Amino acid sequence: MNLPESAQSRADLVEHIRSLLDDLDANEADWENSALGDFLEALAAWLTDCGKAAPNGEGAFDPDRPSWQLFASALSAARVYE
Repeated sequence: MNLPESAQSRADLVEHIRSLLDDLDANEADWENSALGDFLEALAAWLTDCGKAAPNGEGAFDPDRPSWQLFASALSAARVYE
């Protein structure tokens, strides 16, 4: 599966989304949120929380500076975010 960090353009994001679809087909049991409603709920929750800094200051996104990478990371995180 493509890493979200590689999403630097719209085309990269499309490739990432297709990679997620392939992963869902191959590994649905590994997805905590494989149903659309659960996935969207997790996506909203992750986007709400993504601006909060991790205890070590790493891994936080600036929600006021959206990017292709942020969108790709949100989609990847929604697979398993609770």
